[in-house]
Amino acid sequence: MKKFNFIIGLSLLGIILTVTLILQQSDPAKVNTEPIPKWNIPFKSFVAGTGIVKPSTRNISIGTPVSGVVEEVYVKAGDTIKKGDPLFKIDDRKLRNQLPYLKAKVEEARSAMIKYKNIYEIDKKLYKESAGGAISKKSFEISRDNYVHSKAVLKTAIAKMESLKKDIERYTIHSPIDGIVLQCNVTPGSFLEASALTSHFLVIGSNKLNLRVNVDEYNAWRIQPGAKAVAFVRGHPEMKVPLKFLRIEPYIVPKKVMTGLPTERSDVRVLQVIYMFDKPSFPLYVGEMMDVFIDADQSKRVGQR
Repeated sequence: MKKFNFIIGLSLLGIILTVTLILQQSDPAKVNTEPIPKWNIPFKSFVAGTGIVKPSTRNISIGTPVSGVVEEVYVKAGDTIKKGDPLFKIDDRKLRNQLPYLKAKVEEARSAMIKYKNIYEIDKKLYKESAGGAISKKSFEISRDNYVHSKAVLKTAIAKMESLKKDIERYTIHSPIDGIVLQCNVTPGSFLEASALTSHFLVIGSNKLNLRVNVDEYNAWRIQPGAKAVAFVRGHPEMKVPLKFLRIEPYIVPKKVMTGLPTERSDVRVLQVIYMFDKPSFPLYVGEMMDVFIDADQSKRVGQR
């Protein structure tokens, strides 16, 4: 009897524990929810689109006109540069070793030119002032020709030296524009080919950035040239940038850049509108996606559809 009661009690205990566990698991889980971002859109009527941050000029791939080993790199990704700033330097010791020799040749030619000039000046004076033929015409012409030839030799020596200096300058690669270094794929000691197709640097034009906005073709007719617009950093409606209209590319193209939303269609065609803006106080990066709202107030349109 006692054994039977023990089994009954143990069974009841198991049932109670099972029911308790089921009730605990069925309690709604607490989820930390954040408020949905709310944009402060300054337009009564607008068209929404997705913008991609682009440089105000096309990316410039910086290569090298000469092949060789990189000796020094003067910049890194993110550096602001001015036109003419050095980017990197190819080892130029082979050319620099020739420079002292050419300088010596210039000095030698200059000394010879000075020597022949003095002889010519003396002979010239003697030839003009001497009535008794202290110097013959032939001797005078020889000294004159030697002086002319020495000047040509000096000029040639200087030209060779300056040509070598120009060649040495080509081994230091400079920025062709004011801009920002986007990428730096070269390090000291690496070998670069002059004909290489891969880029070593990517440079953008200025602190001005462009925004390429994709507008669904169904809303394309609502976009008018000069329309105002504002862009927001995705997920941060407090971070907005006023945009300045640049141009409309009058050609509907397939949408290539996807936002990643589950409801997004891949067969959409879009009108691309280009806006420009100054760099804001918060960081924005080339390639970043932004939420864009374009003023589509129909009262401002001259001819409505």
